[in-house]
Order: sequence, then structure tokens, then C-alpha cells
Amino acid sequence: RISNQAATGVSNRPRQCGVQTYAANCLEPMGATALVKDGRVEVWCSTQNGEGTLAVAAASAGVQPDKAEVHKMQVGGGFGRRGGSQDFTRLAVQIARTMEGTPVKSLWTREEDTQHDFYRPAALYRLKAGLDAGGNPIGWYTRIAAPSIFATLLKLPLKDGIDSSMVEGFSEFPYGIPNVRNEYAQRDTHVPVGFWRTVGWSQNPFARECFLDEVAAVAGKEPYEFRRTLLAAEKSEHSGRALGILDAVAKAAGWRKPLPPGRLSRYRRNGAVWQLRRGRDRGIDERKAGIESSSSGGGNRLRVRRESRQYRGAAAGISRLRAHCGGAR
Repeated sequence: RISNQAATGVSNRPRQCGVQTYAANCLEPMGATALVKDGRVEVWCSTQNGEGTLAVAAASAGVQPDKAEVHKMQVGGGFGRRGGSQDFTRLAVQIARTMEGTPVKSLWTREEDTQHDFYRPAALYRLKAGLDAGGNPIGWYTRIAAPSIFATLLKLPLKDGIDSSMVEGFSEFPYGIPNVRNEYAQRDTHVPVGFWRTVGWSQNPFARECFLDEVAAVAGKEPYEFRRTLLAAEKSEHSGRALGILDAVAKAAGWRKPLPPGRLSRYRRNGAVWQLRRGRDRGIDERKAGIESSSSGGGNRLRVRRESRQYRGAAAGISRLRAHCGGAR
């Protein structure tokens, strides 16, 4: 709900938006090699959780953990898929147990890998905001309806009924709005869910920032400066980092500069600016992004993580950008 006494023709209905499930689609499909022999089990596999792989291998082989050994191979793409579930380990060991003494290599097809994934949860958002007569936000409300990864995949109890991974980006609300309320409604479905890179951070800022653009439009304020004012008002470490990223991206993208000929718009989303072009070669012309790197390591590790995040972010958001490019693919 956006209410503003100074504005006219403003809808009082809450805004709703949603995101769909996403498969991990790792470069290498799931698989493992297992050998059960002489009361021991050995597993060779790509894993993000060596301890979890060892525990599942031992349980599947019917031996104690000290009788299991895991050889961790290069990951081949993880993104959370090779962490919590360990179904690929369980399958390989169960087959090897029926062929004791014979090494068994299990490699899923791409179709099997996609069909039996643990997907990033879908989510539905309901958002409301209130503005004072000067167009300044004085209240913000969010309700998130989504499955719980912790409750369904990891079988962990939820403190106060909240899956912390599903409210990321709202629980660390960076904007200086005096009255903020965020709610989470656990809505588990038949679709298995799991970790997809950043989990809540991969989707919640999309809803938050889209709605903030609407609020800025109703307030009659430029969205970049609108955000700068709200981030500066919060005066927290998180908002300070977000302000630095916002300024860096705006500068790199030339936010206030005129668009080059043939360019449609600059489209800002989640710490990145997309420059779109229209015409026979319509599509994405360039993308500028900012990263707060203090917790991402340095050197080649930072470069690899930065590039892969941009590629996956582009893939996840491209369908929404098509409408702004006149249906470009």
C-alpha cells in the first residue's frame, strides 16, 4: 500500500510480486564414485560438505563413520546443490553396496540432474509503504510467503517460525524508515527446495528494490537520490556499505549522463545497472555492477565469484528485462 496525502490518484492496494523456482544447473551434473569393500566405504565426488558426504556414505554403506573415507574432487559447480542433500552420494553407495568389491561410478544425465534438483524456493511478496506530506517514507511493511529450506531439507526447527535464509535482505533492512515490519509465512510445497548461491539475497532485494522504485515515483523523487537519502539516514554498517556500492555503480554507469544514440534506457536493479538498446540488434548493451569485497576474499577468487554472480544474475533476471527491450531475447 502506498499512501501519500500530497499525491493524487494513488492506489491503496498492496503491491504483490513473486519469483519462481530455479535449478542449480551445475556445469557438471551430479555424480559420485563409490567402493564398498571389507567393511569400509570410499567415495570420490565433488562436494561442498565433506563431513556431510562422509556421514551419508557411512550410513548408506551400513558402517561406522571411522570406516568411511571421502576423496574430495574439484567441484564442477556447486552453488549449494552439492552441499545439503547428498542424494548423489547416497545413490552411488547404495548401488556399490550391492556390488561389493567393485567400484561404481554414478553420473546423472542432464535431464535427471534438472528433474531431481533441490530448487531455489519460489516466493510471493506483499509490500506496503506510507509517505508523509513531503514524500518521505514513514512506514514499510513486507510479508513473504515461501517454503523453508531449513525445515524441509535440513530438518531444523525454526526459531519463532522464521527461516532466516528466506528473509535475508529484509531482516537487514538498509533504509532509514522509522517504522518497518517484515513478516514470513512458511508455505511448503511438494517441490524440493535447497540452497541456490545466496539464498534469500538472490531474490528478496529484487522485490524490495522494485517496490522502492514505485515508492520513489509516487513521492516524485529521482530513485538514485531517493535511495541515497534513505541509506544515509540509517547510519548502520550495512547501510554504509550499500551506499558505497550504489555510488560506485552509478558512477561507473554514468547514471546522469545522456544515453548514447539507439539506447533505450538504463535499468537499475540490485546493485547493478543495465543499459538496454532497441532496434534490430536490441538487447543488453552493457552491465555495470558493484561489489562490497571485504568478505569475498581477494585476487582470482574475487574475480571468479564476481563474474559467476553476474552471469547467474543475468540469467535469472533476463525474462524481466525482455519487456523493457521490446521482447528481445
